[in-house]
Amino acid sequence: MDKSQFISCAQQLRQKAQAASLRYGALAEEAEDIAQDTMVRLWQLCSSIDNQKKAEALATVIARNITIDGVRRQRRISALEETVMESPDSSLCPERILEEQDDAEWLQRKLKGLPTTEYTILHLRQYEELSLSEIASLLGLEESSVSSLLSRARHRLLREIQKRMRR
Repeated sequence: MDKSQFISCAQQLRQKAQAASLRYGALAEEAEDIAQDTMVRLWQLCSSIDNQKKAEALATVIARNITIDGVRRQRRISALEETVMESPDSSLCPERILEEQDDAEWLQRKLKGLPTTEYTILHLRQYEELSLSEIASLLGLEESSVSSLLSRARHRLLREIQKRMRR
């Protein structure tokens, strides 16, 4: 699918994404944000999408996964808040919280520094929870190539983490 084809069906894709997120429990305002995030991801994958039907299916899957991730994140935050409230002397002192935030920001920078294909494959596998075969068909690659690129991305991150730990 080229950019002009994507633009011509963008409104339909956005509506599909928004409907999917509402179906999976997002509030109306959240559904709009999720639809926007979905459109950004679809735009990044545009050149590897064959036709509008596949784009619509992918929009639904991405929106569903973003919605589910949001629900999971909210549960973790709620559980964390409960833990902090129950245990005033917990290990989550301000310094530790700052360290964890710094670590998360560092990891995001390293992820963004990966080659685009490796980042996309890692993201689809880890965050979108797609199988290797789904990623391969989505990106138009062989499953063995996807596996190799995923392994390479993970090894790059592992080396960066090891460097950071030695400091």
